[in-house]
Parts: sequence; C-alpha cells; structure tokens
Amino acid sequence: IIIPFHNRVSLLKKTLNSILSNLDDDYEIILIDDGSTIDTYSILNHYINDKILYYKIKNSERGFARNYGAIKSNGNYLNFFDSDDIAFPNHVSSFKQFIKINNNPIIFSNSYSINNIANNSEKKIILNGELNKYIFKNNILSCNSVFIERNFFLSNKFSNNINLSGSEDWDLWLRLANKEKIYGNRIISSALNNHMDRSTKKQDTSKIILRLDELNKRILDKNIINLNSKNLKSILSEIYSFKSLVLSPLLSKKKESISKLLHSILYRPSRLLELRTYIIIKNILFKFIL
Repeated sequence: IIIPFHNRVSLLKKTLNSILSNLDDDYEIILIDDGSTIDTYSILNHYINDKILYYKIKNSERGFARNYGAIKSNGNYLNFFDSDDIAFPNHVSSFKQFIKINNNPIIFSNSYSINNIANNSEKKIILNGELNKYIFKNNILSCNSVFIERNFFLSNKFSNNINLSGSEDWDLWLRLANKEKIYGNRIISSALNNHMDRSTKKQDTSKIILRLDELNKRILDKNIINLNSKNLKSILSEIYSFKSLVLSPLLSKKKESISKLLHSILYRPSRLLELRTYIIIKNILFKFIL
C-alpha cells in the first residue's frame, strides 16, 4: 500500500491507523514523503518498522512519488492511497478473497465510498463486473480501491508529467483499460474524504484547464494510447464537458464554456441528459442574466 504525502501528517496518521486496523495483516505500507517542508520522519518514527517503510524524495507530485514507491515495493499487488483516505477493516481480506475467487486478475477495483466532510454525507460507488466501457466515459475509480499486479504496473506506471497532476490516475486507467479487462468488486473497503483541503480542489482554474489540456494531448498521441474512435470520442466528450463546467461560473469565459459544452455534446449526444450539463447551463444563464 503506497502512500505519497506532503506535510499533511495529522491526516496521514488517520490513514495509517485505518490501514493498521485491518483484520488481515498480509501487507506492507510504503510512505513516500514528497518533499515535505517539515521533519516528517521524526513525527512518524514510531510507525516505521519492517512493514512500514519510509522514503523522502524532492517534491515531484503524486505520479512520480507513486512510481517510486512501486519500485521500492515487495508485494505481488500494489494499492495506492492518498494521505487523507481511509481503509476499512476488510480492505486487505476482501482483496485477497477476490483474487482467489477470480484466479489472480491483473487489475481490479473494490467499491468505495465518498465522504463529503462539508455536509457530513456519504455516497457509495458500487463497482461490479467488467468496468472498461465506463472508464472510457469518466474516471469512476478511486486509487485507494484499485489493486494492480506489480509487474504489470511497472510496465505502465503513472505519468511523471507534473502538469497532469490531478488527472494522472484517469490517464493510467485509460491506458490500462485499453490493454486489459478491469473488473469491479461489489465490496466496499475504503473511503475517499472529500474536503476543501484536498489537493485537486485547491487547484485554480488555470491549473485545471492545463491538466485537462495535457490529458487531451496524451489521448491523441497514438504512441501513448491507441484508442478506437468510439472510446476517443467518449473521452474527449468528458474532457470538454469538465472544461465547460470549470469555466461556466466565469463571466469572461461564458462563450468559451458554451463552445466546450457544444463540443462535448457533439462527441457524445447523451450528455444532454446528464446532470452536469444542466449545472453548466444554469451557471452560464445565471452569469448572463446578472
């Protein structure tokens, strides 16, 4: 279980304690300090042992940090947590049961929950069966729920492109889904905590657009991923839709937001029926009226 982190030690302790509460202890934890500005080793020293390994690198963002942790790992399977995620006591045991029943799949995902800290609500994401067609539509996976065979991962890896940070996980799932079947397990074993200090939420508009542009470039590069026309259009639709959503509250970007929305619908007409499209239209009209 590989956990990159940057300074947020108090949250990391909660993550570590949740993993350590697992009923099955057949795992190792690899902590990657991604350029923290505080002495995290001293703070975490009482956790570190032969099963919890600690490495410090210069700040390189999550993609590089996760790849670094994977190289340092010893297990047959890899699992990636953020420093504010939570594991339930069945996390490891449910994973081991799934690989035993399904003859050691190369990659699969448990189901997971999303905890919205602001309003104290929970949303359950249930994954079951083959997931590939859904992955090409949007990022349905959470890193903390994905289990991937180590050697297969090391042949693919997260992108080290810092500008892609925040979309590096979907970039990887797309590349893997284009090669192998990815399966879902209905059992929920982890949670993603959705709060305002989460790194992807703290990105400003320009950085979000930059990472979406980088993702756009990568999916069009056949040397990176050779997509069929249907899957390419589906991904492009999601990118344009998300760009439109980000730009829609900005009065100066109204025309650009409308253009992105139309492109997203052109690539996938079923977008007209999706909630996000109505939110975008509401944002645009509200700003226009004001």
